[in-house]
Amino acid sequence: RRVHGVAISDDEQLSDNRLSKRVHFAVQRVQRQEELRRLRNAQEIQRQLEEIEVKLHEVENKGVEVERRLREGNFTGRETLEYNLSKDWFDLINEKNGLQRNEYQLTIHAQKVELEDKHSRLQARYREHMVKEESIKTSTELEEEKKLLQKMVNVIEQRDKLEMLLDDLKTREQLEEEQMKHAVEKGLAKLKSR
Repeated sequence: RRVHGVAISDDEQLSDNRLSKRVHFAVQRVQRQEELRRLRNAQEIQRQLEEIEVKLHEVENKGVEVERRLREGNFTGRETLEYNLSKDWFDLINEKNGLQRNEYQLTIHAQKVELEDKHSRLQARYREHMVKEESIKTSTELEEEKKLLQKMVNVIEQRDKLEMLLDDLKTREQLEEEQMKHAVEKGLAKLKSR
């Protein structure tokens, strides 16, 4: 028998088939491990999103109570109470903003996990195509390979866009925190000076 123009014996063919099967099973095992890792990541993201939802609800309830007490405005002679309530209110707003940013970032991470999973499935399909020798592939099979490659490139580009979005969010978050800190200090300073 000849493979790629080289004569090989039946023993060599059998050995080659065994090696090929071992490699195939090893690749499948690695793919399953990666799939499980992505599943664990997705579950962890979901758990964190649920925690954030509960915390947001708690913060909103506290904020409503603090805002109600501030609106009542019975502070004559008790400016310290107004100052403390105002500080609490600003702290709650800051905490709520932080939770909402974390929620958005986790949503982006969940999208990344989905893209990683999609990319892995596309790679597996592409590998299946690559097993067959190039010289015996039909034009349909060659076209399918091109489409798979393009889909993989698109997924990578989408994932890169999400990475850039996360980087931009972190930069914007730092800027917003600085602005909020400055606004809170300014507002609280006004309350103290009354």
